[in-house]
Amino acid sequence: MARAHYLNRSEFTNYSPELAGLIAYAHATTSLTANSAKFFFGNETNDGKASVSFAAKKILKDANGSTDIYGGAYGLKGGARAPMPSATQSRFRQNLKSCGS
Repeated sequence: MARAHYLNRSEFTNYSPELAGLIAYAHATTSLTANSAKFFFGNETNDGKASVSFAAKKILKDANGSTDIYGGAYGLKGGARAPMPSATQSRFRQNLKSCGS
């Protein structure tokens, strides 16, 4: 199978319509599940706001599961923002200035 790629800034090759349809189908059938898992393991919600059922919480607890894995790994509780290192802030400001912002 040849891969799709850009030929230059405005021209590109593409997958066959059949393969594009397969990719679209796979995305459509898995994206809802992926979002559900993201929120469930992130903060025990269905959509970032509505809490999951008691039964779902019990399954996680009984399996010794945990939520907010990244927050625990990096010492940031869910929703906390990490301080941006000063070097990164400086580069960010320089990029904004070069863009005319």
